[in-house]
Amino acid sequence: MSRDVVTGRVLLAARIGIAVMVLDHVYNGVWGVLSPASYYRASPGANPAGALDALNRVLVRDMSAGRLTLAVVLVIAAVWARRDVLVVALVGANVSGVVRLADHLIARPGDGVPNWIGYTLAIVIPLVLLVFAVRGDAAVRRQ
Repeated sequence: MSRDVVTGRVLLAARIGIAVMVLDHVYNGVWGVLSPASYYRASPGANPAGALDALNRVLVRDMSAGRLTLAVVLVIAAVWARRDVLVVALVGANVSGVVRLADHLIARPGDGVPNWIGYTLAIVIPLVLLVFAVRGDAAVRRQ
């Protein structure tokens, strides 16, 4: 099998991990695009009065569109099963996760445990899958 194509257990692991990430990105992306006021009110650090001015409405929709875009890229990577596409998608997902975690550490250090688990998984899942994607099936066989 070509080194350019991901197969076997590596592909299965990638598809499962990507499915978890895609569910999170689609859920939050669709919510933010369709109902930015609701998304904003539910977000940590939102104005307690729930006011959503024009700028914040645009920012919520922009962030949500970015999450939907990342979900599409991840799905394409899982379907095509090409190593180069998978690596690019997973690096993008990892950068997104690191930025989100850093932002919440700075802006909302008191977020609850479920939030921190989600932010951490948004980094760990793509990072682990990235190692498997780069090292290939050999990484799985050694375990």
